[in-house]
Parts: sequence; C-alpha cells; structure tokens
Amino acid sequence: MMRTAEEVAEWAEVSHDKDGPLDREISDKRHISEVSTFMVNWETIASRLGLQEADIEGVERDGSDTTRRRGLMLERWRMLEGPQATYRVLGKAFLSEGKADQAKKVFELAKSATAQASKSSGPTAS
Repeated sequence: MMRTAEEVAEWAEVSHDKDGPLDREISDKRHISEVSTFMVNWETIASRLGLQEADIEGVERDGSDTTRRRGLMLERWRMLEGPQATYRVLGKAFLSEGKADQAKKVFELAKSATAQASKSSGPTAS
C-alpha cells in the first residue's frame, strides 16, 4: 500500500527513537547505490541536503552519467555530514520535494539496515 506524503512524513516524525532505524548513518554502499537508481532531480535533493553549488558542479563534472552523479552526490553528502548523514535526513529531503514514494523507499532501507545489523550482532555459534 502506497502511503501519502503526509502519512510518510508523519511516520518519519513519530519514528524518532534515539538510535532508531531512521537515525542511523547511511553507511551501506549498497543502499547508496540503490537510492541512486530511483532518485530524480538529484541537484535539488543535493541542495536540500546542504551541498553547496561548488559541490554540485564537481559532481556534474566527475559523473559520467546521471546514475553515477547521483551516487557521487550521496557519497559527497556522507563525507561532509558524517554521522549526521542519516536515513531520516535523506528521506525528509525527498519529502520536501513531494517525493513520498522515494522517501518511503529510503525509510524501508533504514529498516532493512537495522534488521541486517541485528542479524550480524546476534548470537554466534561457537
């Protein structure tokens, strides 16, 4: 079931547990790659994420195609923001542009990252 922009935004606000899934740093390169396949208007999202015009121009210059530019932009954002480059921040950037479907995908990635982290930190066989 597709959520409306308001429903996705409300979920993002309600799901504000400290160290919850949305507040995890986006560190999985597979997630960066996945987001770069569905992101549209990457320049606008870059601005929403706080990248400066010089950063955007550098991405345009270094990226050979649109998907590559999207990935480079996300990597640049992660490098600049460090632990503040979270799923919540990225999702809200999409919501601010009216892209509830893309925000929902980002939030789903956050959930999968948390599930994956739980699996890898769970009990191990000895």
